[in-house]
Amino acid sequence: MIVREGDRIRLFAVIKLSDVPGCNPELNDAFDVRIRVTFPGRVISQQNGTLDGQTVTWSLPPGEQTGIEAVAEAGAGQADGFPMGPAIGALLAVTLVALVLAVRRRSGTPG
Repeated sequence: MIVREGDRIRLFAVIKLSDVPGCNPELNDAFDVRIRVTFPGRVISQQNGTLDGQTVTWSLPPGEQTGIEAVAEAGAGQADGFPMGPAIGALLAVTLVALVLAVRRRSGTPG
C-alpha cells in the first residue's frame, strides 16, 4: 500500500510468495523476483531493499514472505491525492501473474 502522509510518501507491503498456485519448491532457485520503485523525491528510509538514488529495489525469495517498506519525500510537482496505491497494486499483481506463468511454463512437460 502507498499512502501520502503530509509531504512524505510511505510504501509498505507484505509479499507472500509461499502461496503462489502451482509453485514447485524445487524450482525456487531458478527464479529472481524483484520489485523496483522509483519515488518522486529523496528516499528517507527503507527496509529490506537496496537504495540507488530515488529507486528502492527489493529481491523477494520465492517460497517466502517478505515485508517491504520505504518512506520518501513527495517531491516537487507531486499532486495531492494521486492514486499511487492502485498503481502499485497493479504492479504487484502483474509481477505475481508473471511469476505464476513462469512457474507453470517451467514445470510443464515438453510437447
